[in-house]
Amino acid sequence: MAEHFRSRTDMIEWLIANCPRPGIVRALQNNKVEFLGGFRPIPPSDLPGWIFKIKDKNVCILANDKKHKYEIRIVKRVPWENWCGEFHGLTLIGGLSCGDKPLENRRLYDAAKNESKRNSS
Repeated sequence: MAEHFRSRTDMIEWLIANCPRPGIVRALQNNKVEFLGGFRPIPPSDLPGWIFKIKDKNVCILANDKKHKYEIRIVKRVPWENWCGEFHGLTLIGGLSCGDKPLENRRLYDAAKNESKRNSS
């Protein structure tokens, strides 16, 4: 990758510089954004990345290691079952994986995992 993100602010600055949608850029500039955290993968791709809730859109930064670049995508559904803010049962507070509301995100992750288990039974 050309650069590595060190913070939520780094990612927002990258989105502002690279997003082709003016409405999303304005919302980012006005800090009308919620950072949901890291996800591995973000369907329909098989790529990992981060998701931001901006206005009514789920805006993703995908990390494409094969092409050595980041990509922007908008997805309809947040894949909470793939959230990366949990490690061996502990919520990773303060990292790029947990998002702005780590405890709420953890509940959504747990609910998605339980739903997945029920559906596979």
